[in-house]
Amino acid sequence: MKGISAWFWERTDTTVPSAVLGGETISSATFGTPLANFPSTSCDFDTYFGENNIIFDIDFCGGWAEGTYAASGCPGTCVDYVNANPSAFANAFWLINAVRVYT
Repeated sequence: MKGISAWFWERTDTTVPSAVLGGETISSATFGTPLANFPSTSCDFDTYFGENNIIFDIDFCGGWAEGTYAASGCPGTCVDYVNANPSAFANAFWLINAVRVYT
């Protein structure tokens, strides 16, 4: 393994490579700069990176949401609202269009 890289494109992003959209065999050389890049230098990736889990960190009040909430004119903070109103999120869900892992 030469390293680990990650790319992210929003659903409506017009720069998503056609190979990604079509689920074809890909060459990441056409993807542009990755969001994260961990090249294999002195670490033996094949020894330390075997089977892994993909985890989605869903944060109601992350950087974008906290700033948007603060500008909304609503009282308090995003965190205060979420903590005081758990029932407001009883039907919350996320739709993930695709996750593709290439080795």
